[in-house]
This record gives sequence, C-alpha cells and structure tokens, in this order.
Amino acid sequence: MACVTEEISKLKGPYHPFGGADRFPCLQLVWLGVHKALQGQKIGSLMVGKVVEIFANVGAQIGLPHLVLVPISEDVKPFYLSLGFREYDDGKRMFLPLQSAIEVFPQK
Repeated sequence: MACVTEEISKLKGPYHPFGGADRFPCLQLVWLGVHKALQGQKIGSLMVGKVVEIFANVGAQIGLPHLVLVPISEDVKPFYLSLGFREYDDGKRMFLPLQSAIEVFPQK
C-alpha cells in the first residue's frame, strides 16, 4: 500500500485537496497477486479484505477518501468489481470509496 495523490477531475466527490485544488490524497494498492496454482482458494479475497478493513479503519482519520489500484490485467477486473471497486480513467484504474469500505467493515 502507498499514499498517492489523484486528480480531482478523474473522480468527483468530497475530497481534501492536497497541494492545490486539483489533487487529493488516496490509498493505493500497489500490487497484489496470488500464484496461479493457488488461485480459486479465496486467498486473494482474504488479502484484499484485510487491505479494505485497514482502509475502513484509518481512511477517514487521515483524509483518504478512496482506495485505488491499477488492475494487472482485464482478467482481474471482475474480481475487484465483485468486491465493490468501480472503474475510472477509461477503465485503466479502479477505486473503492471510503464509505463502501466502512459499510463492509464498520469503524472500531
């Protein structure tokens, strides 16, 4: 995971501008993969679930409105869509709003 900034023009919503009005901070899932021989055993769901849980618990506290990622291939998009992620940037990237994460993992 990493903290990055995203262009406000790509994702509309209530953001805390960072370094000016055209960018906002968000959490980025940099890379996550499951060895092909182990796919289909819910390992990826468990790992992403933990990331989403952490995001739900700290996102609002530190001003991160979205969890973003770049899918490694078109094949993984249905997996992320099933977890509540949405496509943006002409389908090149995906995001999960903080509120969606909180609905799955209410804040502690």
